[in-house]
Amino acid sequence: AAAYGDLEKLQRLVECEGCSVSEPDGLGYYALQWAALNNRTAAAQYIIEHGGDVNAADHTGQTALHWSAVRGA
Repeated sequence: AAAYGDLEKLQRLVECEGCSVSEPDGLGYYALQWAALNNRTAAAQYIIEHGGDVNAADHTGQTALHWSAVRGA
């Protein structure tokens, strides 16, 4: 949902199903990183407002800021 900017699904996952934006997925990436990589600013804002850690690093040591910069944002 974060990667595709699907706010409705993201909200449902977080607010109704209790999914955490502070835990990495099976690949070791955080929701905020997926949003940043795909320039999904509204999703990134939502994730931050709901506890997403802007300093969380994936398994390669990269943060959302790195992935945002990779895409030129």
